[in-house]
Amino acid sequence: MAYPVSRQILTFAFLLLVLPGFAAASDWTPSGASTAVNPAGAAPVTVHPSEIVQTVTPYTGTPVALPRVNPPELDKESLPEMRLVPSFIPEHSAIEDGSVLTTALEGGPGPLAPVRQKTFGGPSQTRFFPPDPTIAAGPAYVVVAVNTTLAFYTKAGALKFQTAFGTWFSKLAEDQNTTLFDPRVMYDQYAQHFIVLVDAVKDSENRSWYFLAVSKTADPTGDWVQWALDMQLNGKTTTNNWADFPGLGLDQKGIYLTGNMFSFNTDNFMNAKLRVLNKANVYQFGVITWVDFFNLRDATGQPAFTIQPVHSYGTVDREYMINSNDDHATKLTLWSVQNPTAPRPTLLKKAITVSAYQYPPDAPQKGGGEAINTGDARFDTHGIYSGGYIYAIHPVGYNWSSGQVSAIRLYQLTPAGAVVQEITYGADKLYYFYPALDVDSRGNIVVVFSRCGPSELVGIYYTGRKLTDAAGKLQNSALLKMGAVNYEQEDDSNRNRWGDYNTAALDPSDDSVWIFSEFSTTPTTWSTQVGKVRFN
Repeated sequence: MAYPVSRQILTFAFLLLVLPGFAAASDWTPSGASTAVNPAGAAPVTVHPSEIVQTVTPYTGTPVALPRVNPPELDKESLPEMRLVPSFIPEHSAIEDGSVLTTALEGGPGPLAPVRQKTFGGPSQTRFFPPDPTIAAGPAYVVVAVNTTLAFYTKAGALKFQTAFGTWFSKLAEDQNTTLFDPRVMYDQYAQHFIVLVDAVKDSENRSWYFLAVSKTADPTGDWVQWALDMQLNGKTTTNNWADFPGLGLDQKGIYLTGNMFSFNTDNFMNAKLRVLNKANVYQFGVITWVDFFNLRDATGQPAFTIQPVHSYGTVDREYMINSNDDHATKLTLWSVQNPTAPRPTLLKKAITVSAYQYPPDAPQKGGGEAINTGDARFDTHGIYSGGYIYAIHPVGYNWSSGQVSAIRLYQLTPAGAVVQEITYGADKLYYFYPALDVDSRGNIVVVFSRCGPSELVGIYYTGRKLTDAAGKLQNSALLKMGAVNYEQEDDSNRNRWGDYNTAALDPSDDSVWIFSEFSTTPTTWSTQVGKVRFN
C-alpha cells in the first residue's frame, strides 16, 4: 500500500514549514537509567601496523559459528503474525522495487539507483561465520573488518594491511584466550581518526571487554592506540554480565558505545547499556574514563534492546540514538545524550509512533535447503544525523500480495521526533534484509542490503533516494555482487546465519558512499565485496 505522491509531497512540505516548533521539549522524558562514572578508566597501548604480523592467506578449513555470541532471537513461529501491517501513519509509503522486473546484471546500471564508481573484493572466509561486514572511509584509505579480520585498502582497491583481531590486539593483556567478534569501524570526520571497536569475551574467566583502537591520524597505516574497556563494570561496580552486539556512534564531542548485556550464568538478557566517552579525553591517547548508563527502558516501558547511536555530521549539540522492539511494535524510541562532556551527561528519551512492524521471516533461497536467517526487527547498524535530520533503517515483515516476506523500512525523523518519511521497501516473493545506510552532504540517501528468494541466490544490492525525489520514494535497486551458490551454514541454534549486518560509509573527500556486504563462494563459505556509489 502506498499513499498518493501528491499527499506525500504536501505532508513533507508541511513538516518542513512547521519543523522549528513541531514537538515541544516536554515530549522528552528522563531516561530513568542508572548512571555511574569510572574515573580510573583504562590504560593505553600503542601499536604500529608495521609491528603486526599480517595474515593474508585465505582460510581453507571448516568454518564454525562464533562461540557464545548473539543468543538466539525469539522463536519466530511463536510470535503473532501480522499478515498485513495493520496501521499506517500519514507519512508512510510502501514502495515496490521496480528492478525485480528486469534481469539484474552485475555491474549493470540501475535504472535510478546511485551510480557505481568502483568495486573490489574484501576479506574472504575466516575461521568463523557470520562475517558482520563493517566499513569506514577516510581521505585516502578504506578500513574494513569482518569476523575476525581487519584490513586497510587504498581507494583504488589495493590491500595495504590485513591481520586477525587476535594479532591486532595482542599487546592488550586481556587479549590472550579471548574470543573477539562483532566489529564496528567508523571514521571521525570531525577530528580525522579511524575508530575500531571489537567485542571481547573470555569464557574461561567470565570476563567481558570492548577492545577500542583509534588511529592517531587519518592514515591507518600509522600509529594506533588501543584500550581494553571492561564492560562488566557499571561505572566501577563489577557485574557478572557480558556485552553483545556493540553499537558505535560519534558527534563533535563524544564517542558512544552501546551493548546488550547478558548473564554469564544463564545467558539471559539483563539490560541495555550505554558508555559515553569524552572525545577530548580519548584523543589525548592516555588513560580514558567513561560514564555508564544501564538498566535502560525504552519509551514503552519495556527493557530497551539494541540501542544504536548515530554517526553525526555537521554541527550538532547532542547525540541521538534509536531502538525498536526486536519482534513487533508500533513505536520506536529516540534517545538524546546531552552535555556528553559533563561529569554526568543527561540522557532523555521519547516515543515515536510509526506504522506497525514485526520481525522479518527467514528467507528461502534458490536451490532450497535451510532458509537464510534474517534476524529480528532491531536496527542492525548505526543511524545517521545529517542536515538536521535523523535517518535509520531496519528489516520488517511485510505482505505485498502473496504472503509475508522480509522488507526494509527507512525512517527520516526530525530532532524533535516528528516522522518526515517512513518508507517500506521490497518486492513480492523476494526477501530484503540486513539493510544499512548513509547520507551525503546534499541530503541524498544510499542503502545497501542483502536480497534473495525462491528463484534467486543471496546477492548484494543497493538503492537510494535523491533529495529531489518525490517524498516517500526509494529508487529501483542495482546489483553489486551475486552469490555463486546456495548457502547453508547452521549455528548451534539451527540458524542458517547470514549477516549479522552490512554497512555503508560516507567518503569525506568526494561525497560518495562506500558499501560493504557478503556473498557466497561455496555452499559453506562466504566472501565480501566493497563498492563505491554516488548520486550525480
